Amino acid sequence: MEIGSAYGEPVIYWYHYEETAEVLESLGVKVYRAGEEISEKAHTCAASIPSHGTGLNLQQWRRAMVLELPTTGSAWEQLLGRLHRTGTPHDEIVFAVPQWSAAQKGAWQSAWADATYIEQTTGQRQKVCASMKIGL
Repeated sequence: MEIGSAYGEPVIYWYHYEETAEVLESLGVKVYRAGEEISEKAHTCAASIPSHGTGLNLQQWRRAMVLELPTTGSAWEQLLGRLHRTGTPHDEIVFAVPQWSAAQKGAWQSAWADATYIEQTTGQRQKVCASMKIGL
């Protein structure tokens, strides 16, 4: 099993801070920073949320871990939508969302509250709201 894979499958780690990228790189994980295009073939790697969290079709990945949690529903909608989108070849997409600190728990609660507000005011179904119900 390669470094960072989950159940023998490639994982895409989402990060925000350069320090996190450096740690992942030191562990042998391929890190994609701003301006770097992500390879189309699924492989264990890390991608910057600010640089790669919108507009990309990364549906070839089935597993992801968000290391530094966005605090807004719209940021999560974009991030989850990179993998969970029409045409995905997978029956299930798995996002691991660690909450081992108060800051992470607070970020997740803030994002969920924001997504709930978006859903209630616009009528648009939000992926974060659906994921909470299935235990993302």
